[in-house]
Amino acid sequence: MVRISACVITKNEEESLPKWLDSMGRIADEMVVVDTGSTDETVSVAKAAGARVFFFKWIDDFAAAKNYALDQATGDWVLFLDADEYFPPEDCPKVRAAVERYDHNPKIAGLMFLRVNIDRETGADLGSSCYLIRCFRRCSWLRYVDRIHESLQNLSGKGLRIMQYVPGAKILHTGYSTAIMPAKLRRNIDLIRKMQELDGEKPIDYFHLADCYYGLRDFEKAIECARKAIELDVRPGGMENRPHTLLIHSLMLAGRPPEEIEAALAEAVRLYPKAAEYPMMWGLSDWERGDYEAAERHFRGGLTLYQEERRSAAQGAMTAGHAINFLPAVESRLHEIERMKEQRHEARSGKMALISACVITKNEAENLPGWLDSMGRIADEMVVVDTGSTDETVSIARAAGAKVFSFEWIDDFAAAKNYALDRVTGDWVLFLDADEYFPPEDCPKVRAAVERYDPNQKIAGLMFLLVNIDR
Repeated sequence: MVRISACVITKNEEESLPKWLDSMGRIADEMVVVDTGSTDETVSVAKAAGARVFFFKWIDDFAAAKNYALDQATGDWVLFLDADEYFPPEDCPKVRAAVERYDHNPKIAGLMFLRVNIDRETGADLGSSCYLIRCFRRCSWLRYVDRIHESLQNLSGKGLRIMQYVPGAKILHTGYSTAIMPAKLRRNIDLIRKMQELDGEKPIDYFHLADCYYGLRDFEKAIECARKAIELDVRPGGMENRPHTLLIHSLMLAGRPPEEIEAALAEAVRLYPKAAEYPMMWGLSDWERGDYEAAERHFRGGLTLYQEERRSAAQGAMTAGHAINFLPAVESRLHEIERMKEQRHEARSGKMALISACVITKNEAENLPGWLDSMGRIADEMVVVDTGSTDETVSIARAAGAKVFSFEWIDDFAAAKNYALDRVTGDWVLFLDADEYFPPEDCPKVRAAVERYDPNQKIAGLMFLLVNIDR
């Protein structure tokens, strides 16, 4: 029968450790606790649960401490979770069953589980789930490397062995909360910098730094580090496409131009065509621009890939798994798109004409609010085509609910306006300049005129008196 050793390194983990001990006690044949200097009741809690307790002097090196723990294990397989990680009770039998199932296959060196980050204070899902290697064969050639963000490496020189994804069993991680996460992330950045001073820079450092800056919402630094990780072809085990995901989401959250975001998305799709998160993220970018048709197309494509990922996972295939973090946003926006379609259908069935308001802009932050207020009283949608603003024009338009598109200026007003016309969905188009508007008392008259003349197919357009006012 296969023997499993559960290992953990600890320091002042008396609060978290009982759940680890309960979880590992349901799975493992022995529990190895390596304490690195606790001053609370961690050691006595571990001993009371029957764990074998060892002591290791902390030297700012997670890999060294973990490798010391591996040297104390006696099982055929090692289950190495952090003290603030555990399997829920209903998943524990699945873990042992997976080890016994794959033990006979010498090509399988380790197992990967989905880790879900839970806010320890609220119990909420923090939305950054990923697959990690937490169970592997006890052998001399598998060891941890790097002082921080330690990773399991094959030191045999015989090439990587398979790390098998295990569906149906998840690890819950309670080490972070919205209150304590910033301090932990800043600590990790300091440790990475210290490690670089001692050991020199490694390509993987840029991925870990990008991850930390992303968590701190310092998106500009996250972008810089993610780009460097991608340039160095960093592909963390089990999270091969995570650097691209960090880059793209940071670009989106930093408010970078749609063209820059879509260029990064296109590259990610080229490299990882089966990764469901990229069409989902592309759809979210479309949504921000107000292009709901493109958003729906990308959302549904992403959901199709996600279902394929799930089918592959059920067969034990390795998948990226980041799409699960975007599902709530995608499903919410698809629901909103369906609601908008119903509203349009109701409007059409009621024989009401749908009106699209269009404008082309460049640095119209001063004038645009008047246009938006006027068009918002009349139109069913507002389409803003920006030709290169460097002020707040785009953010003002988006805040008002307009669909915003970018058009590279080519000294051709007709080309820009026709580009806008290609993006409207209404039956009629109201095309005023950004410095033109209807006074509030006249707005109802405009819609009334459209509805009055809409049934008459001979009427192709309406003309209004334009009055030039000295600003």
